[in-house]
Amino acid sequence: MDSKGQNIRQVTHLGTAGGPVWSPDGSKITFDAFLNEDIDIFIIDADGKNLRQITRFRKFDEYPDWSADGKQIVFTSRRDGNEEIYKIDIEGLHPERLTAHVASDLLPRWQPKIP
Repeated sequence: MDSKGQNIRQVTHLGTAGGPVWSPDGSKITFDAFLNEDIDIFIIDADGKNLRQITRFRKFDEYPDWSADGKQIVFTSRRDGNEEIYKIDIEGLHPERLTAHVASDLLPRWQPKIP
C-alpha cells in the first residue's frame, strides 16, 4: 500500500504468511509462510514477482530480517529442537547457527553498522 494506506496490493498467494520485512534497497520483501505443516522463509520482489523459498526444513523457520547489505537473512529456527538464531544467504545457502542457549532465542534483528 502507499503511504496514505491506499492502493493495497497482494503480492503473494501462499496462504498464511507473516512478518514481512523490506530489503534495505526496497526492491524485495522477506517473510515467513506456513506450507505443508512447516514454516519457511521466502523472498519475493516488491512487485510480487520472483517468489523464492529460502529455507526448506521440517521445522519452523520464522521471523526473518535483512542484513544491511541485503545479502543475508537472519531468522529464528527450531531445527535443533529449540528456538535458535541462524543466518543464511539470500540464495538459501550456507545456513549458520549463531546462538546456542537452552532458552528460546526469538525475533532477531540486524543492527546498523556503527562508523
